[in-house]
Amino acid sequence: MKYYLSLFIFLMPAWVGAQGIKDTLAINDLIESWSLGLTEASDDAADIRIFNKYKSLFWTDALIEDDLNGSFAPSIYKDPEPYKTSPATVEVYAHDVALEFKNLKITVNGPIIYNYDNLSSDSVINVSIARTIYGEKYRQYVIKNIDSLVAHIVQYRMEQDNIEEVNAEKVSEAIRNLIKDRDNRTYNFQASNTLIVSITVRNNIARINSISLDPGTKVENAICLNDDDRDGVINEEDECPGQMGDFTAAGCLDSDLDGIADADDKCDFIYGVAGNSGCPPDYFLSNVNVTAWIGAHLNDAGLNMPSLDQLGYNEPDILQSAEGKLESPGLIFSPVFGADIAWYFGKKKKRAGIALGISYTGFSADYLVTEDAVYTFKANDGQDDYRRRVTLQEGSTETIDYKIINVPLLFRYRDMFSKKKTDKESFKWSWEFSIGPSYIAFNNTAKYNANIDIEGIYQVDTITQDAVTYYDYYNESSTWNILLTADAINQQDSVPGANAVFDLLNNSGYDFATGKNYSGEDGNADRSGFALNVMFDVAYKLDDKGKLALKFGAAGCMAPLSDQSSGYQLVNTTNDPYNPLYNSKAKSIYYSFGIHGGLVFNF
Repeated sequence: MKYYLSLFIFLMPAWVGAQGIKDTLAINDLIESWSLGLTEASDDAADIRIFNKYKSLFWTDALIEDDLNGSFAPSIYKDPEPYKTSPATVEVYAHDVALEFKNLKITVNGPIIYNYDNLSSDSVINVSIARTIYGEKYRQYVIKNIDSLVAHIVQYRMEQDNIEEVNAEKVSEAIRNLIKDRDNRTYNFQASNTLIVSITVRNNIARINSISLDPGTKVENAICLNDDDRDGVINEEDECPGQMGDFTAAGCLDSDLDGIADADDKCDFIYGVAGNSGCPPDYFLSNVNVTAWIGAHLNDAGLNMPSLDQLGYNEPDILQSAEGKLESPGLIFSPVFGADIAWYFGKKKKRAGIALGISYTGFSADYLVTEDAVYTFKANDGQDDYRRRVTLQEGSTETIDYKIINVPLLFRYRDMFSKKKTDKESFKWSWEFSIGPSYIAFNNTAKYNANIDIEGIYQVDTITQDAVTYYDYYNESSTWNILLTADAINQQDSVPGANAVFDLLNNSGYDFATGKNYSGEDGNADRSGFALNVMFDVAYKLDDKGKLALKFGAAGCMAPLSDQSSGYQLVNTTNDPYNPLYNSKAKSIYYSFGIHGGLVFNF
């Protein structure tokens, strides 16, 4: 035993020296061949002889820790080191580097250090080599498993930003097109690391068993020199350098992965189309719009005679009065001018909203009295009470010039006509329904031509038979009635007739007339109320972003004007000015409906 130990001690220096020579030769061969024949400034393919020499330096089961051949595979949102490497067999490593790289350059930094600890017949010699490696890798080999990459990007986008929907197929297509259209582009990788080359000696044959990164040194592997923001888009193609963005928007941030950068995307977190500024094609872009329009309406401004129980005469005798009839002109054409401002709710579809508007129209309407209106009431001639009767004669006319201002507050709902899916364009056509109340004001001028009788009926006391009295009940068949009316006077004697008799009575202090004409103009015929408005519009966008649109449609308005005729008097004395029927503010309904068109300005 002492003999063998002494022999080993004696022979060890020689054995180590011989082994060191072999190791040195292996390391030298490794350094000479680890470029695989790729040159530093050429697109030439790998040299097959050098390629094979490199592989011959390894045991068949050798593993190489790849410090350069990275693939873009971020593992987390905004991964600071998205280019990942992994160990590979010598066969895979050599094949991938030879196929995927060009302009490969490798330099050794500092001394090569050999470690001969634990020597045996199957010794492991660890050799420490510090090196810097640089190479240009073709794009299609940097972005390899597109489906997996897309699935991962989509997943963390949906988790991070709560995206409603992402079209993974379109995201995948965008990346594939990037590779297809520019497949000659390269990613420039550089790594500076200390490698541990493990050489195993088996049966006096030294070959490399593995190459790994020295855990005791700073690891700097797979640094992409031409992707400063590490988003997978190289600097020369990156439209947002310095910002970690997305493939779908040329390196700019695209939260919903729809291909429109967030800076230009009106719907940052909703998958949309380019033709609708990043929103789905059926989304509206504007929260506010202003519309100016003109139109043509048909107006029904029907008037009613004032109600007898609302008259302002003293103690009117309803039984001896008649409301009369007034013929309205029917539908009247008028131009309409209007504008409104609308605000739509929400940040997404923006379909519902409210609008405040104003419109103006004007027209003239002719009204004809077709049946006498008779107003009988209690009066006093200075000495006796009697029944005074004012009659608006059949054939009297009024022409009213209307100026109408309508201020509606409308609830609106809009939507697109087409729901067909599209990847590029927004829908051009949309519809909108509006309904709501409005304040409506009428400023009118009445032009009148009326004939009026102002007459009297006296009653003689049927008991004393010598005095004029006033009974609340008027007995038409009584022979004690004194009828100072045109019909009664003319029936008794047409010569000189009622006009002559009334003239004599007027000279005696009485105030009667027959067929007195009132003509002129009254500009104080104002009225206001509330209306119900309904509109249906169709809009066509003149540009993709919908800043300007044409709008046309139909509208209707109904204004039920309540009875406000209390206190109305047509005339009382013959010297009173004529009070137009419109001023009676009798219960009536104003209608209008028609078409309009205009321009919409969206903001």
